[in-house]
Amino acid sequence: MRILLSTHLYPAPDDRSMVSDADALREFVADWKRQGHEVTVLHAYLEKEQGLMKAMEFFPRIRYSEGTVDGVPVYRARIRCVKSNARVRRDMMKRAAERFQEEIKPPYDLYLAHFPVICAGLVETIRSGADPVGVLHTVDIQRLTHDLTEMPRGLAGLGFRSERIKRDFERLMPFKGYTFVAPSGCPEAAAHQAPYRQGELKILYAGKLIKRKQPDMLLRSCRALPNDVPWRLTIAGAGEMAGDLHRMVEEWGLADRVSLPGPLSHADALRAMAESDVFSLPSYGETFGISYLEAMSRGAVAVGSVGEGIDGIIVDGENGFLLDARDEKGLTALLTRLWNMDGAEWSRIVENAYSTARRMSGGAMVSTRTSTTGGPSPSSICGNTRP
Repeated sequence: MRILLSTHLYPAPDDRSMVSDADALREFVADWKRQGHEVTVLHAYLEKEQGLMKAMEFFPRIRYSEGTVDGVPVYRARIRCVKSNARVRRDMMKRAAERFQEEIKPPYDLYLAHFPVICAGLVETIRSGADPVGVLHTVDIQRLTHDLTEMPRGLAGLGFRSERIKRDFERLMPFKGYTFVAPSGCPEAAAHQAPYRQGELKILYAGKLIKRKQPDMLLRSCRALPNDVPWRLTIAGAGEMAGDLHRMVEEWGLADRVSLPGPLSHADALRAMAESDVFSLPSYGETFGISYLEAMSRGAVAVGSVGEGIDGIIVDGENGFLLDARDEKGLTALLTRLWNMDGAEWSRIVENAYSTARRMSGGAMVSTRTSTTGGPSPSSICGNTRP
């Protein structure tokens, strides 16, 4: 199958400004290629001009480049603009599409528009030989909430990164094409051991240190644990809250219980999950949360948030646990319960989680299939940004 993928998020080895989150999307494209599909990537992204750049009217507005990533052709448009409103963004994406059109070689069997609201001008302009299928994320819903006209025209189908995003979209507007839910896949589940909690409850947070992911709430919840619950917390990641977390640990005298190692490589994060009893990411506004699945694949008990992207994949009390994202006391109570849980119950949760992760491995989730409403679609579209 020939697949054309457009996105505003894709790794650029020659550009350090691109966020590392895009590596998840790269993995999905690489899996498609390994399965024998021919994939072409159109990567268009905006950068707001700052300082003197605003006054330099002669400065190029779009810089084009092309190359390959993992043997996959990638055409890029780095768009610089002073304004970033919907009209300007749409116009600039249209200009990028007109240039891309000179490079791609239709027809394609499937055109996937990753983040279609952000890339609306591109989606509406590209002629690939296949009607575009959009894949909506949380950021798309946020934009549509403010302005429904940002929705691109001409989409044959819509995929949603989670059931929550699908529900949010359906509350905003009707859609006449076919729809499907496209969760991420995780690395193949590794061998694990259900025996647990040897001497202390080992809790792991691995993700961006930003407010909506609430690493500070997890720290406070652990601090409030009863004296008879021995615990150790690792908060791995980088972000705006790193300084605050270091200060909290120092002020509360928790240096012997809390580790802040900074960001981990993907391999090191998976290793840390395998060495932990509990993986907790008490975030809100989460598109999906592939790290929960990764932790489940490594034998850790995952704790997610009710009503967020992972809700429905994690079934509370069956293969993990769900709490209200802001229930700090509830998280303390759950961690206490996990420490006191009997071995049979713990093993049941871990085994169910492991089975879920195996069913949702990356290889399985990128395989193509036919939508229940008749349209062609990969069962997982283009990966998820890692938390």
